[in-house]
Amino acid sequence: MTCEHCGRATGDPRSASNVEREIVLRIPERHFWLMRKTFHEMELKLGMHGLGELANTLKPYGKNFDQEFDVFRYFDDGAMAMASIGVTWGYRGVVLIGTMDARGRCPVHIDFTGEPGSRPRRMRMSDCATPEAADRFKAWFEDLQDRLAPPSGEAVGPDA
Repeated sequence: MTCEHCGRATGDPRSASNVEREIVLRIPERHFWLMRKTFHEMELKLGMHGLGELANTLKPYGKNFDQEFDVFRYFDDGAMAMASIGVTWGYRGVVLIGTMDARGRCPVHIDFTGEPGSRPRRMRMSDCATPEAADRFKAWFEDLQDRLAPPSGEAVGPDA
């Protein structure tokens, strides 16, 4: 038989003070980039404040957010978070890949459309993506819109 509050087997000789619980987070895809930014910045901040042991404790959790690091390392996590959330609020965007510079890098922006007839709002995603990363980002963003955008005409934004 188990305790209805903590799930510990009744009659367990261990006291509640020395039984550690585990927290499991389920993070929706639209918040992936926000969590990635949070973990990586906290790891950096703790290290800068001389709390290396705490920073190292965060590393395994932050590693879970390093999917396709070779592509997305060129893109700003904050902009990625805003773009992902914007898509779920019903904003549509078009990825614009700029011209390549002398280093072989190119800027990447998204033009988001709002109300019909309004001017698109441009969001800078990267200043220095490789052409391959820019192309893969474009494919990722188009797929994200196809999967996460609400049905057209449905208001789901922050003011809905």
